[in-house]
Amino acid sequence: ESLVHPLIKFLKAKIKDDVPNVEVISLEVLDKCMVEIGYICQHKAKRKILPRVLKMANPKKQYPSVVQDTAKKLIWRWADLYGADDPQLLGYMTAYQELRAWGLFEEEEQHSVVSSGILDDDDFYQI
Repeated sequence: ESLVHPLIKFLKAKIKDDVPNVEVISLEVLDKCMVEIGYICQHKAKRKILPRVLKMANPKKQYPSVVQDTAKKLIWRWADLYGADDPQLLGYMTAYQELRAWGLFEEEEQHSVVSSGILDDDDFYQI
């Protein structure tokens, strides 16, 4: 637990990087850490990094498409994995709902993504 705070701080800095590949790799590392470390990492990432990831997925912002796509897929994945399990992690579902409001998902995706777990580790890491 004592190393999670510096980890989140480091990843947040890398996610803000100006180089798109660094941003994407940092997002992928964050996702893996959330899976491997668990709740404490998920909770801290929700508070410290999720707003930035949501901003990156916003189609009105000028992020490269690879960064926007990765951010969108991660929010989608996190809503599926963490959004309904714990009231402390509802921010993931809220972020997913914002993406839906922006029209970033097709109608059939809106109904199947979160309930079916459409993204698994194999699908995600083939970006």
